[in-house]
Amino acid sequence: MKRSYGMKRSYGTKRSYRMKRSYGLAAALAGGIALFALIFFAGRLPALSGNGGDAPHAAMGYIDDIPVDQREFSLVLNQVKAQVASYFKTTYDADATPAFWDTSYQGEVPLAKAKQMALQQIKRVKAVQRLASQNGLLDDLSYAAFLEKWAEENRRRANAVKRNEVIYGPRQYDEWGYYTYLNTNRELKLKQLLYEREDPVSEQAARDAYEAWKDALYAEVGEIRTYKVEIPYSTAPGGSGPVGQAGGQGENRANPAASGARRGS
Repeated sequence: MKRSYGMKRSYGTKRSYRMKRSYGLAAALAGGIALFALIFFAGRLPALSGNGGDAPHAAMGYIDDIPVDQREFSLVLNQVKAQVASYFKTTYDADATPAFWDTSYQGEVPLAKAKQMALQQIKRVKAVQRLASQNGLLDDLSYAAFLEKWAEENRRRANAVKRNEVIYGPRQYDEWGYYTYLNTNRELKLKQLLYEREDPVSEQAARDAYEAWKDALYAEVGEIRTYKVEIPYSTAPGGSGPVGQAGGQGENRANPAASGARRGS
């Protein structure tokens, strides 16, 4: 009996891609967020537990030329509390005590991290708002306009309930719920609009692009080979070890006929 140890594996990929030019929302947002990267905040960021300041309706800063209302920033900031607290609990085993938000954990401060996360979310919201405005989907980008739409939607729902009409979703939206609903739907509409405006690409243009990039992008991975090692084992009684382990005795036991033939000759 022989046991063989070894393997041979070949790795290779052949990939072909259908090339298509796309000016979708992802690319537009990337450019939009890069454009809005220069941010100036007029005053101190709001506290985590409230709006803070004497004029909560005032713009606390700007993303490009779009004002960031302090109420909007506070709304988003308070929504990331649980995520930030979970991160610090998992990473540093830190509990959300009264001193938690201003304590430094190996250089990370929960309040600063929460503000940064809130800012990143608002950057995306403002980028979508700007693109929606440029494409005729949004007239007023201010947070005051959002609050008016929120109040109007809740009045509509309350009246529908009184008239026993069917409504979809909650009877009343809270501020965060409507903020999320409105921004999500606006982004979906923007995606659809940008998709419909994409220019078709000719077959020849796709082929030309493929030929120009195929060597760099679609090269095959080389082959890897390994060699097997065979260790023969004797099948005769008492010869369970590898052949040659006892000075060749295993070979004689396993082939007595060959031994007798040699004596007879």
